[in-house]
Amino acid sequence: MSGVGGPSQVGGTASLVACCLCGQSTVYNASGMCGGCLVGQVDLTEGMDKTSTLIQCGKCGRWHIDLDRWNHHEMESNSLLSLCLKKMRLPHECKIKEACFLWTEPHSKRIKVQADIDKEVFDSKITVGSRLVVEFKVVSRQCMECIRLVRQKEVRDGGEDSFKSIWVKQ
Repeated sequence: MSGVGGPSQVGGTASLVACCLCGQSTVYNASGMCGGCLVGQVDLTEGMDKTSTLIQCGKCGRWHIDLDRWNHHEMESNSLLSLCLKKMRLPHECKIKEACFLWTEPHSKRIKVQADIDKEVFDSKITVGSRLVVEFKVVSRQCMECIRLVRQKEVRDGGEDSFKSIWVKQ
């Protein structure tokens, strides 16, 4: 029995064909290529951002989620990894199999995430896997709660004018 888009079956086993690029014997698939040539020809990370930005409050250490939402996440925690994966903006046809943090210098204000992704190619007939590394730059900004606390302290201590009235003569 043979199908137009699927593998040919002869006696219950998949038929073998020669790879169109290297000539190696391989199981029939829609691309006509062996696994090695297919991975070399298809770039899954094409069009995906390799860098992104995360915003962290410099005072309280919370991370910006969206709009006016800030949450606390420990470094290299599952919740921070989840936030990073959401910020990666992968195409909907890509699926993340596994993800982890890569080591960076603690003072570098960088976070690297490595994700193993699968993507269906050739009209969703073949699934190809690849590894994507995204580097996040950590930018410091104050959250709204910390801004309110600073403003309340300024009002309690005499307002902004108290800073302007201090002069030192030599």
